[in-house]
Amino acid sequence: MLDPKKYTLKRALRPFSYSVAIITCGLGVLLAYRDGLGDDLRAMAVMVAGILLQVAVNLLNNHSDRTLWEQASVSEYPQKLQVLSIIQQHTLWGMAAAGIAVLIGLWLTWQVGWGILLLGAVGLVGGYGYTGEPINYKARGLGVPCVFWLMGILMVAGAYYAVAGEWKYTVMLEAIPVSVLSALLLLSNEIRDIDVDEQQGMQTLTVRWGLQCSLGLYYGLLLICYVTSVLMWYWGKLLTVYWLVVPLLLLPGLLTLLKKELKDRYQLPPKTGLFFLVFGVAYSLALY
Repeated sequence: MLDPKKYTLKRALRPFSYSVAIITCGLGVLLAYRDGLGDDLRAMAVMVAGILLQVAVNLLNNHSDRTLWEQASVSEYPQKLQVLSIIQQHTLWGMAAAGIAVLIGLWLTWQVGWGILLLGAVGLVGGYGYTGEPINYKARGLGVPCVFWLMGILMVAGAYYAVAGEWKYTVMLEAIPVSVLSALLLLSNEIRDIDVDEQQGMQTLTVRWGLQCSLGLYYGLLLICYVTSVLMWYWGKLLTVYWLVVPLLLLPGLLTLLKKELKDRYQLPPKTGLFFLVFGVAYSLALY
């Protein structure tokens, strides 16, 4: 069953998801300054480009639904033409946001080198391929692992490279905890939408694994996030682990949501996004 309310601008923009761009790009920028390689103008450009790419991915996400709406009956869905117009509008806005991000990426390429262009190309293909054909890795059940790499590891390491002007592999290691939470945020979205995705034949990871296994994965990713953070401290990457206690105060609310009926879990993505944001800030403070 199609949901016309899904295509409002607020839902299309998915405000809770911007914690991903803010934290991953921000962490890369922070690490560059920690190493004495910060550049204020490039840092600002990286943050703006990261947020614009998130805007583009979110707005283009619904484009894959266009075919479903074109096949829908007007008698069953009187809003059909209106929804198709909205999807088209959001697609154009998403392309505009991506275009501006590309221009910023070209400037960063001029500043730093051709490696930025390569990373930008990977980011654009990854953003389009989330729901765009013929890739559509969301429908292939690969959304969660791909987001770990594309919106996690590569975002942090790429931001560091763009600001510092050099590649550093240890940054990828330091990016693991927040990258796990990037994947967790997408998983929370799939858990919320499992019924709709199943009805539309969208074979996300959650649909393929089933609700109970996906909830188990949610718990597992939370555990991995903290285990890897403690290992970072043990290896001397974190100055302290005390800051990481603060996000734990949000866990009871998250765990309560996971125990509710599926129809009552609509708050899971925004609450997960808030946890990601608080953890990202705490992790950054522990690193710096």
